[in-house]
Amino acid sequence: MRTLLTICTLSLLALAACNKKGGMDPKPKISFKNITESVKRGDSISISFAFEDGDADIEENAQVVIIDSRDTAKNEAIFPFPRIFDGFLDPQLGIKGSVLVVLGRNYTRLKDTTQAEKATFEVFMKDAAGNASNRITTPEVTIEP
Repeated sequence: MRTLLTICTLSLLALAACNKKGGMDPKPKISFKNITESVKRGDSISISFAFEDGDADIEENAQVVIIDSRDTAKNEAIFPFPRIFDGFLDPQLGIKGSVLVVLGRNYTRLKDTTQAEKATFEVFMKDAAGNASNRITTPEVTIEP
């Protein structure tokens, strides 16, 4: 299965506590930031998104889930959420930050190595309590032979 063989690196880019007076929901919320728009076969694809979680329960069980539009079975690739130092995880303040997901070369395989393909990725996250965020769909990525 393509998703099991993929090497994914998740990196926490920025992290900041947020005052709960803003009324953040304990259910995570994400918003799209950026994606690699064009890659060659065998390269990696970078996706970045912002997140917030009102009760800051982004611990060891938190996950990032990605679905490749070219996968007709809609298999979910599940990756651990980047490690956040405990000092940032305050349920009274909530948490906001950005995540960079780097999808390995298995995501840039082509069915026909002579023709470019286009792909989008559906992304969402789950916090430690299992609350799923909203889902975002990335703009198209062109994968060149």
